[in-house]
Amino acid sequence: MKSSWNIQKLNNYLDSRNGKPNEVKVLSGEIPIVSKIEFNTGKIYLREDGKSNTKLIKILPKDLVISGINASKGAISLNNYPQEIAATIHYSAYYPKENKCDIIFMWYYFKSNIFQNILKDNLPGGIKTEIKPKHILSLEIPLPPLEEQKRIVAKLKKVEDNIKKIKELIEIQERDIKNLRFSFFEKCKNKYSTKSLSKALELDIDAEKVDVFKEYNFAGVYGFGKGLFVRGIQDGNTSYKVFHKLHKDHIVLSKVKGWEGAIALIDERYDGLYLSPVYPTFKAKENINIKYISEYLQLPAVWQI
Repeated sequence: MKSSWNIQKLNNYLDSRNGKPNEVKVLSGEIPIVSKIEFNTGKIYLREDGKSNTKLIKILPKDLVISGINASKGAISLNNYPQEIAATIHYSAYYPKENKCDIIFMWYYFKSNIFQNILKDNLPGGIKTEIKPKHILSLEIPLPPLEEQKRIVAKLKKVEDNIKKIKELIEIQERDIKNLRFSFFEKCKNKYSTKSLSKALELDIDAEKVDVFKEYNFAGVYGFGKGLFVRGIQDGNTSYKVFHKLHKDHIVLSKVKGWEGAIALIDERYDGLYLSPVYPTFKAKENINIKYISEYLQLPAVWQI
């Protein structure tokens, strides 16, 4: 489908927002100033102190807002506030020219990897250049007709709504699991005698000597019982003499953040990954179910102990 889109110059479809906000309204906080744009979501955060060391630009509702410094990191947004806002001259704002484009489509497009590659290929100095309106409006990009833009936006919104519903269901299920876990172990506490964890677990660390010329695929441990994640590649140029290699069905604990739930059971996805020495690992002793112990260690009361 993209191959049928015509190459269009952006200045035929977008105009940059000119003009300055009312200084008195800015100083009073009536017109808030952009504090930052969140990279992942594009959410605009505002401040109302009226202070700025640089000149300010005007941004109206539904304007497309681009950070000239962090656009390549995803700092691109729509002003979804029902009012005029202001930003420093390190930002720029855009609106559709004579309804020639759908501004929400343009926001999705500008957030895409395709547009990031266009920036990288066309800007002097690549994406390290501070992006100004002259850079944006001079770009040539493939654009579908307006009706196709609206159709794509409607489809993307439907997908986002479905994702939101799924996330809400997951949150409900996670809450139910926490309640069930607490209820179960409360009953166990009243029914069975307690034993030291040393009866169930033993330290089992696979410490590998760090090779400065080697790259290691690292994991990380979320707090609050949220498990492991893949952190990414790290080289051996470190002050640590050893890294801990992870193994399936071991439990890993953060010495630093264990008190807030940085404890996890290692499954096959993280088998063979590495962590720093501040993460010791443990295996179950004979006739002990490691998953049972892992569930017990998800209790916030246990983190405090």
